[in-house]
This record gives sequence, C-alpha cells and structure tokens, in this order.
Amino acid sequence: MEIVELVQKNMLDYSAAVNQSRAIPDARTGLKPIHRKILYEMYVDKIKSSGKYKKCAYMVGQIIARFSEHGDAATYDALVRLAQPWIQRYPLLDFHGNYGSQFGDSAAAQRYTESKLSSLAEEGMLYGLNKQNVDWIPNFTNEEMEPVTLPAVFPGLFCLPNQGIGYAVACNFLTYNLNEVAALIENYLTTGELNDIVFDLASGGTIINPSVMKKIHSTGKGTVLIEAKYHIEGDSIIITELPFNVMLETVYEEIVKFAESEENDCIVDIINTSGNGKLELIVKTSSAKKVNQALEILLERTKLRSSYNVNQVAIVNNKPQLLTLKDMVEVYISHNLSCIEREYRFDLQKALERLHILEAIIFALDHLDDVIHVIKNAENPKEELMKNFPFDEDQTKAILDIKLSRLAKLEVSKLIQEKKEKEELVDFCKEVISFREKRVEILISRLKHLVEVYGDNRRTEINSKEIVPSTSKKARN
Repeated sequence: MEIVELVQKNMLDYSAAVNQSRAIPDARTGLKPIHRKILYEMYVDKIKSSGKYKKCAYMVGQIIARFSEHGDAATYDALVRLAQPWIQRYPLLDFHGNYGSQFGDSAAAQRYTESKLSSLAEEGMLYGLNKQNVDWIPNFTNEEMEPVTLPAVFPGLFCLPNQGIGYAVACNFLTYNLNEVAALIENYLTTGELNDIVFDLASGGTIINPSVMKKIHSTGKGTVLIEAKYHIEGDSIIITELPFNVMLETVYEEIVKFAESEENDCIVDIINTSGNGKLELIVKTSSAKKVNQALEILLERTKLRSSYNVNQVAIVNNKPQLLTLKDMVEVYISHNLSCIEREYRFDLQKALERLHILEAIIFALDHLDDVIHVIKNAENPKEELMKNFPFDEDQTKAILDIKLSRLAKLEVSKLIQEKKEKEELVDFCKEVISFREKRVEILISRLKHLVEVYGDNRRTEINSKEIVPSTSKKARN
C-alpha cells in the first residue's frame, strides 16, 4: 500500500510539472513557461527592440543558467519559434540571421544568429512589469526573482499558436486576427455579447468549414479544415500559400510521389519557383481539362488540405482546463484588470511618497533661514530638524540630501505645481483602484493602441466548401 501511495504521489507531482511547467500554455498570456522565461530574460538584460541584437547563444546560456531547466537545444528551438513569421501570427522576437523557412530549411546554429525583443513583446507582454503588476517567485537557484506570469495586454491565448502534449492532456490552439480579437473583447466588456470570430493563421490559406467555429467557441474543441491558396492558369495549378505549419518540402515530396505512381494520369511536371520569402509551386497537368481532376486528387492525398483538431486546453489556477471562447475572454479580462489595479496601486504609493516629501520641502523653503540655521549649528542636524519642525524621518532625510546651495535656489512655484500634479495623480489612482469601469476604460484604450500599431488585415480567407467523399485517401494531418 505504501508503494501504491508513493507512486500515486510521484505521478501527481510529475503530471503537475509536465503540464504546468512545460507542455500547456498559461491562459493569461498564451505563453508556455519556456517562452515566458525567454521574454523575461531578454527584458532583464535590456535586449530591447530599440537596441542592438544580441547573440542567441548568450541568451540561451542566460536562460538555462538562471530561469529554466531545459537543455540548450530545446531552449534555442523555443526562442527561434517566437520569431518565425510563418508560425507566429505576431512574432515576439526580432531575429537577425537564418531562422529557417516554410520551405523546409532549419535554423542556423545559435552561435551564428542574433535576436532582440520585438516592440510588440515590450508593449504587449511586458508593459508594467516594473510596477509589480504580477506575482513573483524565486528562480530555481533561489538567487533572484522571476514573474509567475506576464502582464500581457496582448491577447496571446488568441493570437499565439500553441501545441503541446502533457500528462493525460494535450492542447492545440490556432490563431485569430488581433483586430478582430480586440473588437471581440471590447464588445464583451461593453455589451456582454460575443462576436463571431474565425481563425486567421500566419501562413494564410483558406478555411473551408467556418461553420465549425460555433462548436469550437461553445466547447473548446473541433476540427478545422484548411486548404492551400491556389489559382489555375490554363493547364497549371499555382500554389501560393500552404495550410498552417505545413512545410513546402513535405508537400513537394507528396506531389512527386503521386506523380510517379501508376495512378497518375494527369500531372506531368512540378516546378518549385519559391524564393526570397515568396512561396510558389507550379503543378503542370497534361491538359486544361485535367486541371480540376488533378486539383481534387492533390487536395485529398496531400497536405494541401489539412485538418486541425483544435483542443483549447490551458492552465487556469494551476490546472489544465478546456476553454470555451467566453472562458478565454473572461480569463483575459480578469487578468488585465488585476494588472491595471496593481499598477495604479504602485503609482499611488509612489505618488503619496513623493507628495509627502514635497510637503516637507515646501515647508522648509517657507522657513528657509530657520532650517539653514539649524542645519549649520546642530551637532545632529537630523534630530534637531525633527525636534524643531513638523518633519518625520523620511522628510528630514530628503531635506538633508539636498545641498544647501541647491535648497536655496529651489523655486517654490515649481514645487507647488508638482505637488498639485501629484495630488491629481493620487485622486486618479484612487479612482482607478475603486471603480472597475475606470479599469475597463484603460484596458480598452490599451487594446486600441495595440490595434493601431500592430493590427493588420486577415491573411486566411474564409470560403465554405462541401467536401465530397471519394474512394481515395481523405484529407489528413
């Protein structure tokens, strides 16, 4: 019995470690732990979007030394993935060097590549972190602190792709368009209603069964069918976009395999003219009459039509949870309103501390001759100031930290103006902390800013299409 209990306990510990610390994203940010650690390490090291690129090998070393138990290869793979534009609908890293391609190329070794935070990562994931707007824990060496999560006004759970297999649980999130997600969240905040919204993927393509979105929104699960984007010119099929996470090399090999088979009676040539970031694969058929036949065969037998089993599982309150669209929106709102409240509590405390000092300095300037006399003649100026004037210890220290020559030159009018501004800030902070409506206004304004700066048009088209079953292989992953 003791062995059974021990095994049960160990398996519970193992499942928690795998699910919470590796495989499943945080519902508040859409980031897996390793991605959060990567962004935070670059934030701590000030590898900013406005600064210089830093060698990836350096960052990988820092991450595994300070924040992550992963190996260097896995950490570098995770870092590169945050920058790949055919995977990330909104990349969080600005990369310099070879990060691979959708054509099947792998990334260069970490000693050759460089990276830095994207401005979206700074504004959307890390903003306000210096104001202690999230909880912190010791890192695994107990030598410094790291955030439990990130502020994440950028709706990462909606806009970042995620796939993971944990212990007895798995997840698969596809991405949405930032503009549409922001509109969805704003509408829910103001009316309580949820908009219709359809996936929008980094690689484009066409969703051919958009009606499944209703099921995904209500249950968190469903199968999405995505076709490559193509057009027909005479006897040729020209493919310009692939389904999400499908490599051109894979598709090319699948088409070649069919073309060389005995079943083929329509495809005569395959020409890959891709390059310089442009994808173009030309499939030539024996005649214009054979084009549609060849197209249907390729869609059925290759990854030109792919299915994605969406499974929206994320970590909520330290447990994996299957999330509906409403759940995702509410987790996002709850997290951000909490972060905003904590930011303004921080600002309130700082404003009150400064206001307290300003009051003492203004009083000291009104009694400048007496203050200077006490400072010049006292053996212990600190005690004498506190004895002769209504100053506490903090106020006295602030006054003594100002040189006498500078104290005499301070302008009361400027200090009074600063005092007025701090008083207004205190009132505003208290209003934000007290009223949810004010926090909602701030959240909406931040979302609108992200849309103005980083929003873009849809890449994935929507086109309902009925799939007629045939005797050939069905669409597959």
